[in-house]
Amino acid sequence: MAVEELPAREAMEFDVVIVGAGPAGLAAAIRIKQNAPDISVVIVEKGAEVGAHILSGAVIDPIGLDRLLPGWRAEETPIKTAVTDDRFYMLGSSGAIRLPNFLMPRLMNNHGNFVVSLGNVCRWLATKAEALGVDIYPGFAAVELLFDPSGVVRGVATGDMGIAKSGQRKVERLTEVPQDLCNVATENQRDARHSANLSWKAAKRPLRVFVVRLGCRLLSAFLMRVSACS
Repeated sequence: MAVEELPAREAMEFDVVIVGAGPAGLAAAIRIKQNAPDISVVIVEKGAEVGAHILSGAVIDPIGLDRLLPGWRAEETPIKTAVTDDRFYMLGSSGAIRLPNFLMPRLMNNHGNFVVSLGNVCRWLATKAEALGVDIYPGFAAVELLFDPSGVVRGVATGDMGIAKSGQRKVERLTEVPQDLCNVATENQRDARHSANLSWKAAKRPLRVFVVRLGCRLLSAFLMRVSACS
């Protein structure tokens, strides 16, 4: 079937569209709904489930979570293993020498931090977001920016479904997700090229598009930024 013969895209309209159900996207969605419960928020996630592409373990500073979800410590969460000791070694061919902790910068002091699986943290954050009314659609990768006639980003389109074995398109079209307020594209190191591709498409036109960059190992720093923006 030729591209011009494909049926029109299905459209789902929301006030805010967030691309990526990682720590950044989920925290942003939670903060938005906390501040404006009546705003409709959707997250599209390319993984088959939330956390599917978040394979990293991490040591996180919980200060961001304390601000985003003040009562989280009294709940059942995947954030359980507190750091009890920091040890630094200089490795050599003949063995290892332990370095004194007082020589390390404050950034290397993990007192009060937690060792976590970011995938499990994302799944937990997803339950918090959904409880606030956020719609999360896993299995839908954003592949295209949508523009209004004036050149402003008005949403994203998800990837085509139903590519035949021969490489020809079937009748399933990608879905439009228009927005009224803004788009937020979140990324980590693994997704940098995909998000950069969307950003490059946006940069070629006069747009209002918000791209929040996230390093997988800087969860707490991002959550602090989201809290500060509220």
